[in-house]
Amino acid sequence: MISIPGITQQQKKLLDIMWDLDTQEDLLTWFETLDDDEFQQAITLHEMVLIAMMDHDNQNNLNLAQKMLADIGVVC
Repeated sequence: MISIPGITQQQKKLLDIMWDLDTQEDLLTWFETLDDDEFQQAITLHEMVLIAMMDHDNQNNLNLAQKMLADIGVVC
């Protein structure tokens, strides 16, 4: 599960809209409808989601690697 602590209600609304979009094209089209402040917030939130997803994947990969090493007798 991905979590971004400390966001405002307005930022949550922006994330909810992003989540409901189906394609990258839809996302880019929606970005074009935002005023400058909303656009900057949306871009920052989008980047935060991407970073959170990468961190989540990295943790999963680390857990898998540790399990594989343990399976062959390597103590981590």
